[in-house]
Amino acid sequence: MKKANAILKSLSSSKKSALTKLLKSGKKEELEALPGVGEVTAEAIIKARPLKSTAHLILVSGIGEKTFKQIVDSRK
Repeated sequence: MKKANAILKSLSSSKKSALTKLLKSGKKEELEALPGVGEVTAEAIIKARPLKSTAHLILVSGIGEKTFKQIVDSRK
């Protein structure tokens, strides 16, 4: 979780807020547009809702540190 929070620090508060909103309520198709996220992982994100924080995304099956970083980097 520490690594996820450290990676998230690279985002501005508005971009982090937009990512949080997408993770909380984004449709499957919107989630699949994230790098490294396919149909199965998008469904896993939806099933994991509500996430306690954006950093908890790293705990979702199919999302490791590398994919988490790709998602965050795509939002910069």
